[in-house]
This record gives sequence, structure tokens and C-alpha cells, in this order.
Amino acid sequence: MIGPQVRFTFRTLRAAIGVIDLLVILVFCWLVFDPGAGNDSSDLTRLLKTAGITLMFFSTGLYLEQLKLRLTHAGDAVSPSLASLFGGVVLTRAESTDHRRAKLMALTGFLIDACTVLLLTSLAVITYGEPGPWAELVFVGAALLAGMTALRLCTIQGLNGGGLARWYLSIIFDDEDSESQALRTLSTAVSIMFMVCGFFVVVQQTSWNVWGLPMMAAGLDCAALTQWYSRRERWVRAASEKRVAEIGQSRLPTVRRSAPISELLSIFAVEGQRALVVVTDERGQPTGLIQLRQLKAAVHAGTSSHPDEMMITLSHVPHVDRETTVLDAALFLERTGQLAMVFEAASGKLRVVSLEELRAIVD
Repeated sequence: MIGPQVRFTFRTLRAAIGVIDLLVILVFCWLVFDPGAGNDSSDLTRLLKTAGITLMFFSTGLYLEQLKLRLTHAGDAVSPSLASLFGGVVLTRAESTDHRRAKLMALTGFLIDACTVLLLTSLAVITYGEPGPWAELVFVGAALLAGMTALRLCTIQGLNGGGLARWYLSIIFDDEDSESQALRTLSTAVSIMFMVCGFFVVVQQTSWNVWGLPMMAAGLDCAALTQWYSRRERWVRAASEKRVAEIGQSRLPTVRRSAPISELLSIFAVEGQRALVVVTDERGQPTGLIQLRQLKAAVHAGTSSHPDEMMITLSHVPHVDRETTVLDAALFLERTGQLAMVFEAASGKLRVVSLEELRAIVD
């Protein structure tokens, strides 16, 4: 989950696969099926095996997580399903705000992963050393998936083992901050252990050294997961308790609708190319939004000289009630791809709030 991600939607499932994780599995499988290691398959067969196991690996990781969610009736997801070397991970609203539900989900997922590890390990042992390309394919797939599901049993925050560890730590510590800090420390330590063990496997002069590659990458992924999950969970808790009307003064830059284009250019030069500029009337009431692409299109066409001629009017921006929670507002923007929404403040004035402002409420 480090670096760029490939995002996709399949029916009701929103998922993201790390590009680096995808490359790690592809390279690993390509090296495992190396003809120089005793395989007599052609390059095409080797490629098909590599693609097949890669697809099976990420599909199984997502399926195990979705199975846990269905069995525990977890409710709304507050993040896309992250598919990585640790399988699938998704954070839910109930899991973030209800400790009893979080414990039930962790226990259910732990039992699913434990049963899966036993089945896959047995399959790998049965097929290990058996002649034939199919036996080799089944062994590699089963061993790789067994490693992934075994990783999910470890005390890493965001994974099922980490969820159970959190329950034990809540008995030891009196306050939630100490419990969270202890879990992050434990999770980071386990992640580093995986990276170190993977490194020592890679440097060994044996036919098994290639298996250290996914181990090292998984440890790095789990360290990143610990940081992401901790921040996201903390944000979900705060965002579920706060209304959009409680957000302080807007951080978005503003420009009068009659201002010259040079003023807009100055704003984008300071705020950056991804800035969102609010266009206001003479009374300071917002009337529209401008992004850099609208400015570029207007300059290229040579037809606009003021912001009100190129802006997106607020009638085309989603409107919400001011009592809407920050969490619901942010999830709506994330799912629809919008960058901002409008609500009517207590004073009667319209207020524009951006997705970045909603995400930054705990900073």
C-alpha cells in the first residue's frame, strides 16, 4: 500500500491495490517459475502461471475480508478495501466507534484466517515435491496464500491479530491513548521483524531465497498500514462526533467575481495547482468555484476576463444540511469524486467546505 494505487469498483466493492505490491507478487512468481530451477515450461506458460497466482492472491485477500464483514454485519465501510501483501483490509464505521463490535469482528476474522492457514498449509505440504506442473502451481499458490493469512494473525494494527491484541491491551491499560500507543509500538516491532527475517532469507544461497522478497515487502507494508490505520481510525471517531457547521473558518482562498485573471494566477502560484478557489460576490457571499483546469481552458480560449465567466456555479455543487456529520459529508465526497460541498450556516450565509478541510479536522 506504499506508493501509487490501482482503484476499481466491482459491484458494491470499492478497492485499491498497491502497484508496488502487485509488482512484488508478479516478480516473485516469475522468479519461482524460472525454467533454470528445473521447470521446463515455456515463457507463455510461465506468464500464465504468474498472472493466475497474482489474481488469485489479491482476490482471496479481498474475499476473506468481505466474508468477515458479512458474517459480522459490519455496516458502512469508511475506507476502500486495501488489497496488499497482508490481504484485504477495510475500516468500518461500527469498528471505529464500537469496541464490542470491533472485538467481534477481530475474533471472527481471526478464526477465518486460522482455518484458512491450516487448509492451505496442508495443501502446500501435500503438493510439495510432487512431479508435474500442476502440483508446482498449487504448491506455490497455497504456500503464498498461507503466508498471507498467517500474517493476518499477527499483532499488527489493522489486521485481525492486531484487533485481538487491542482487546488484551485494553485490559492492561486504563486509558485509550496508552492502549493505542502500545498497540502501534507492538505492531511496528512485528513489522520490522518481518522485514529483517525476509532480508536474511533473501541473502541465503538456497533455492528458497526468493521467498524472502514478499516477506520483506509485507513487513514494509504492515508498517505503513499501522500508520494509515491509526490515523484513519482516529479521524473517523472525531468526524462522527462533529457537524459540518462546527468547522472553523474556511481555509479556501477566495477571489471576487469581478477580479482580473491575474489575481487568479497569483492565487494558484501561491496555493498550488490543486487549489480550489471560492468565487464571491461584492457582499462576500460564495457564488462559485474555480480550479486550475477552468482557468487554463478560459485562457486558452481567450473568451473570459473575470472569474464569474469561468467558474462552476454553486448550483452544480452538492448541498448538505449543516447538521450533517463531517464523516458522512467526507464519505459522500470521496465516493462521488467531488472536491467540495455547500451548506447554509446559522447566519444564513452559504459556506463552502472542501474535502481536504473535512479530512484535516483532527490535525
